[in-house]
Amino acid sequence: MRRTDKEITDQELISRVIQNAQVCRLGLARDNIPYILPVSFGYDGKAIYFHTAKEGGKIDFITANNRVCFEFEHDVRVITNESNPCKWTFSFQSVIGYGHIRELTDLPSKIQGLNEVMRHYSGRDWTYPQENLDAIRVWRITISVSRGSSPRINLCPDAAAHSHRSIKGPREKSHSMISSQKTRLLLASHMCRTLSGFEPELWLRSRLRHCWRIITGSEALEK
Repeated sequence: MRRTDKEITDQELISRVIQNAQVCRLGLARDNIPYILPVSFGYDGKAIYFHTAKEGGKIDFITANNRVCFEFEHDVRVITNESNPCKWTFSFQSVIGYGHIRELTDLPSKIQGLNEVMRHYSGRDWTYPQENLDAIRVWRITISVSRGSSPRINLCPDAAAHSHRSIKGPREKSHSMISSQKTRLLLASHMCRTLSGFEPELWLRSRLRHCWRIITGSEALEK
């Protein structure tokens, strides 16, 4: 993770994010083709449980490659700003991890897996009719590694939001920023000529030069 200051390393907090999530997203792959699957799930602190139909596309992927990536998120919030769209952000807590999928085939393990799923949503264990048990397959993901994140992400590009990537001193101004400011000043002068039909007044030239000196430290705006 690049932003280590946003990383969640405490296993208890990682488990809490998983326990509070409503959906588990599985990333599968077969023959260099990716497949993302949202599923209901259960979690016992060490493994993830889910169920499927007896056959289908997801079964083909699992059979071909039982390695899986999983993702959970919780507490997703959009943070608005009345005046600046680049101040709109959203925050969330997430967990991403990797593991291996194994089918639970004997009846006690199958019931245990189903109860993990039902306990996650209902808070209790259930009794299942045999015909329902016969109609599904239950799977267990043994977690190899997992990590959490609690970022706050801007919804549109904002230079200030990404300033951590390149922190410059007061004298290390970005050439692109200076060029952009210079372009704006020259455009202002050009607009004045275009709209009024004559050269800018001396006071406007003076203000443009003053602004240019502030931005670049140079003595005068290019003519």
